[in-house]
Amino acid sequence: MLKNLGLALLQGLVVFVIIGLLCLVAKDNFFYRHVALVFGLIAVIVRFISASMMSAFEIRALSKAEAKEVAEKLEREKDNE
Repeated sequence: MLKNLGLALLQGLVVFVIIGLLCLVAKDNFFYRHVALVFGLIAVIVRFISASMMSAFEIRALSKAEAKEVAEKLEREKDNE
């Protein structure tokens, strides 16, 4: 879950900077109508929700033996964090 959150925050920051720079070039204002901030936050929320859902559904799509193996791997990763 922390990995999903970290990647989501990174993607949101990148979207924020790119859209801010586009607004700066087009309108000479990085925070033009807070477009960069809004799209950055939307990117974080969408990325986190979709990554969390994919992690949850990934285990269901596997056979029982594979699911057990993946669950053990996730537990070990969780213990290491």
